[in-house]
Amino acid sequence: MKVSGRRIDAFVRAPGDEIRAALLYGPDEGAVRERALALVTAIAEDPRDPFRVAELTAAQIEQDNARLRDEAAAISMMGGRRAIRVRDASDRLGRIFSEFLDDPPGDALVVVEAGELSARSSLRRGFEQADNAAALACYSDEGAVLTDFIGDTLRELGVEADHDAVLYLENVSGSDRQLTRRELEKVALYVGADGGPIDVATAKACVGDTSAMALEDVAYAAGGGEQQNLDRALGRYFREGGSAVGVLRVVAGHIGRLQRAVGMVDAGMTIAQAVGELRPPIFFKRRDEFCRQASRWDLNRLSTAQKIVLESELKCKTTGIPDQAVCARALMQLTAAARRGR
Repeated sequence: MKVSGRRIDAFVRAPGDEIRAALLYGPDEGAVRERALALVTAIAEDPRDPFRVAELTAAQIEQDNARLRDEAAAISMMGGRRAIRVRDASDRLGRIFSEFLDDPPGDALVVVEAGELSARSSLRRGFEQADNAAALACYSDEGAVLTDFIGDTLRELGVEADHDAVLYLENVSGSDRQLTRRELEKVALYVGADGGPIDVATAKACVGDTSAMALEDVAYAAGGGEQQNLDRALGRYFREGGSAVGVLRVVAGHIGRLQRAVGMVDAGMTIAQAVGELRPPIFFKRRDEFCRQASRWDLNRLSTAQKIVLESELKCKTTGIPDQAVCARALMQLTAAARRGR
């Protein structure tokens, strides 16, 4: 079965005894890891408990198909349901999991982590079609899902935030859920247990000079054709230990928002109306800049820009070329394209 949207967080807290395997996949690697850990914790309580948690790699299962069934059938010496965590899964495991789900031994929950999978993926289809399994797509948080995540996380950390502070935190959050959580943990550390409700000024003081802001600066510099600003923001992000793939995903998200806005303008809206429809809303200090960029680009050029970014992410993962160089080259192409649109 498919589990999506706001149902995902409720599912990972209580997957149900009838669910024997869960597949977490998608471009947000942080959300995949975080939700996989939450599922393991829901079943085994302590994800480090060697009696109730086992970890397998995709390669181990490929080399020995019986390994998965043996682990699923094993009984914990200390009692309780076991969890099996499988990392780096791909369609090469599609047939193996389809056969497993037809007749799973034992009662363990198998938690499978994968990257992006197309709708035709054999692994994904097997989980979606099985009554005793679930497929959870992990895309970058946005809109109501991002709002809920920020609010819930702050409450878990004992921090209250007013509406404007939450809005600001939404707009500076990156595309990776674990990065967002780390930024919120910095907020909690900054204000302390008795710090009271935080406002926008406090939120800015906590995260205004963090990797999330650096990523936003990179995206806006690339979209606006500002090469000098891009070099400065990208250099700062890389010096802080940021990843090239993380940059490219945030830039892809920025281009995607421009595509939605320009598409609405082409359908008859004004730029201001189109930008006002975006969720989460554009942070007020970035609104004019975003409107200028939306007026500068057209859908064809944005489609080409998005292709450059996505192909560059693939190169970072597969070619062995230094990923920072691949990323910088792609963003230089974007800034050049943005300048041609003036």
